[in-house]
Amino acid sequence: MTDRPFSARKRHLAVAVALGGLLAASAAPISAQPSYRILVTNDDGIEATALEELVLALSDVADVLVAAPAEDRSYYGLAKTIPSGMLRVKEVKMKGAIAAFAIEGTAVDAVNWAILAHGQELPFDAVIAGVNRGSTLGHEALSIGVVGAAIVASTYGLPGIAVAQDRGAHVYDVAADIVRQVLVKWVEQGLDDGVAVSINVPAAATTSPRGVVAAPLGEPEYNTLGFKKVENDDPRELWRVQFKKNRRPERGTDLDWYQRGEITITPLRMGATAVDLLETLESWELEAKRGL
Repeated sequence: MTDRPFSARKRHLAVAVALGGLLAASAAPISAQPSYRILVTNDDGIEATALEELVLALSDVADVLVAAPAEDRSYYGLAKTIPSGMLRVKEVKMKGAIAAFAIEGTAVDAVNWAILAHGQELPFDAVIAGVNRGSTLGHEALSIGVVGAAIVASTYGLPGIAVAQDRGAHVYDVAADIVRQVLVKWVEQGLDDGVAVSINVPAAATTSPRGVVAAPLGEPEYNTLGFKKVENDDPRELWRVQFKKNRRPERGTDLDWYQRGEITITPLRMGATAVDLLETLESWELEAKRGL
């Protein structure tokens, strides 16, 4: 656990929130004075309803700056614009935000740009990505833009919180409330540097919440079974992806708890090196041939 608060400005953060349970039926009034400076992004696009509702929900505890893709950039994961590329940015209006920008790029582009262009003199306290329309469960989570955005935020030493919700639910107050609780807990108790969290809210939890479970990544919600060729007049071949919903996930994983109606929270890190295999690869004594 880190001993220092995550805010680069180390300012006093006073937020009154009822945290008797991680998801209480009713919360105590929250201070009307914003105590945080937060960057909010998503991968569904700047015009997504869920984004605006999340911003509104956070605006009473934070000064919220929004930087999000101008268009849907779902399933871009950690993708970003190549180093020599250019980003087009347009300022837009969004209720609840102190400023909002549409980025012609990915969610990761939005995070990088906002932190480096707007978070230097006055640093952000956290980066929140969501509310994603559709779950980010299992190992497929790493291919989702909001998770990529949260992980990249963690590389800057900031708390990165990705939040997603089942496509069948269209109200976002439960998702927004759990984000605020995680944010406050992170301030009070801290987490290791370089960590992001991914939160998933099933449809049932938006009306009849049960609880919150910390769970590891498991299998994705949908498995790819194969591809079926579709006849068409285009000279290029057209193949339809065939999916099957995973209805019997491994017990104790995020998908298992999610299907049982629980909100899940999973800690994630950027590192993906299989450190235990480095010595094995060295023992192969591979040689590089000289070029012509």
